[in-house]
Amino acid sequence: MLTASQISALRDQSEHLLDPIVDFLIEDIAKRVSEAGQLTSTAAYEVWRAQNLGISQKKLKKELQKRLNISLSEVEKLLTQAAETGYNFDISRLPTTHAVPFATNDTLQQILAATVKQARDDLTNMTQTMGFVGPDGNVHELTQAYQQACDFAFQKVSTGAQDYQSAIRDATRGLAEKGIRTIDYDSGVHTSLEAAVRRNIMGGLGIMQNQISQQNHDDLGCDGWEISAHHGSAPDHEPYQGKQYPDAEYQRLNNSLVRPIGELNCGHAASPIILGVNSPQYTPEELEAMRQENEEGVTFDGKHYTLYEATQRQRKFERSIRDRKRKILIDETVGDKDKLQQDQIRLQILKQEYARFSKGVGLPMQHSRMEKAGFTWKHGKAAEKAYKQNRTEDIYQVFKSNGSYRTEKGDFNLTEARKDYAQFLTSTPEKNRMLLEQSFNSVEYKKEKLKSAPFGYSPGRDKVLYDPTRSDFWQMDFITVNTHELAHRIDSFFVRSSENKTLQEAILNAQKTIKSAPEKYQAYCADHDKRGFLSDICSAISENAYDFPAGHPAEYWQKAGVKEKEVFANLFSMETFAEKENLDFIRDNFPDIFKAYQSMDFEVS
Repeated sequence: MLTASQISALRDQSEHLLDPIVDFLIEDIAKRVSEAGQLTSTAAYEVWRAQNLGISQKKLKKELQKRLNISLSEVEKLLTQAAETGYNFDISRLPTTHAVPFATNDTLQQILAATVKQARDDLTNMTQTMGFVGPDGNVHELTQAYQQACDFAFQKVSTGAQDYQSAIRDATRGLAEKGIRTIDYDSGVHTSLEAAVRRNIMGGLGIMQNQISQQNHDDLGCDGWEISAHHGSAPDHEPYQGKQYPDAEYQRLNNSLVRPIGELNCGHAASPIILGVNSPQYTPEELEAMRQENEEGVTFDGKHYTLYEATQRQRKFERSIRDRKRKILIDETVGDKDKLQQDQIRLQILKQEYARFSKGVGLPMQHSRMEKAGFTWKHGKAAEKAYKQNRTEDIYQVFKSNGSYRTEKGDFNLTEARKDYAQFLTSTPEKNRMLLEQSFNSVEYKKEKLKSAPFGYSPGRDKVLYDPTRSDFWQMDFITVNTHELAHRIDSFFVRSSENKTLQEAILNAQKTIKSAPEKYQAYCADHDKRGFLSDICSAISENAYDFPAGHPAEYWQKAGVKEKEVFANLFSMETFAEKENLDFIRDNFPDIFKAYQSMDFEVS
């Protein structure tokens, strides 16, 4: 049996097994797309294409095989270490008079050899089904994906449809967002290569461990099983952890679970025991203390988490940090200085928020889980430098949730929130700042019961309304939501977007754009839309026909003028927060909406 910490370490190791391949591919793809975009004539491009996407594909396959061989040797080491560790744990708790040492146990060596062979075959197959998401938003096998991305970059730049940097950015967007994928050609489903490797290796490892433990069970005369226990258990396994079961009862229990014990997709495993001889590793009191500790959990920024939920949020931070590092590597390779700077700053913000969350909930930071193939300490130092040189203290800070303004009596400290907002305004773009300051200093804030949302602006009463009795109020960020509501006031006084026919038509036309590839816009919002402005725009355009991270219900969008009002408020807010990448996304994907907004002539009167 393996302990929870050992399973966790193996899971982390397995995810990095194909790092040599991922590291090479990301750099190679980005480099070739960048080169393609620099060619200006069709003749020159055709020659380059034949050399780089034809003949050199053989060299690419050789390079991948060389790196695969490195990974396969690591697979054997990992599985051998796991098998021996699990075997030694089992026999350490049992009478070992007849236990055969691991190295000379022929049965176990046969189990290990079969598992290693299967893992090597599976990894080899995965590398033969690799690809990435092309500029058309679809995933393609590696050779085709290379060709499509390079063709796109050349055509857009050579025809003048896009400038070089925009074309390269769009050509590599799918690679930056999703990384290298492995494709199931039967179903069409594609998964990140790292996740597929982790799932495959841990699945095989779980089967191997079960076979080894079953062999120990039979060889050493066991008649039961004990399930391991750990802090912060997932709810589906918590009632059973730490307990002992006779053989038949354990089999019935395990067969009834959606996630059986021992598959290593959680931290639990089962070890063979002799009932009445092996004492439980945990007393009932200790197990109950674990359960209560998990349930009591922690509160961070006004939101309660069980220990399990807190660890899952940590994992989400770590994935986001790895993804941002991949984007930095691509930015650097294609020479996209503006986007590189943005991603470096975002990386530092993510790391700060991760550290703040981990400290706030009392969990150790898992630095190994934030590692990304090809991202060295030099990249990290460059990101720190970019953040220090280019951030403004308020634009790029990690904003407080409303929970930070909660008084001991449970009230919302509006005075302190307003102070922070006034400080925030000092670093916003001048046009936005003047309009926001005028509204911020003129409007009245009133606490009252609200049915549909924790915040809202009432044009008829000229008040920003808020409701601290709603549970979702305390998870919101005052600076973000206040900017959005003040943008509605600016619209009401100076713009009147609901009367703008050009904007109305642009929103209507944009419906077709989202409908043609809704997954593209859902995925982009999920990965990039930290504050919800872009998601709400997509919700307005599609009338909430698709799920976005933020938005309004479908019936809300049926009211006259609300689409225009929300689109304006969100675009104005995106400008205020300097969300350049998301504004570029609006410009590139919904150009009519972007032009309609830019053509609006408004100022403080």
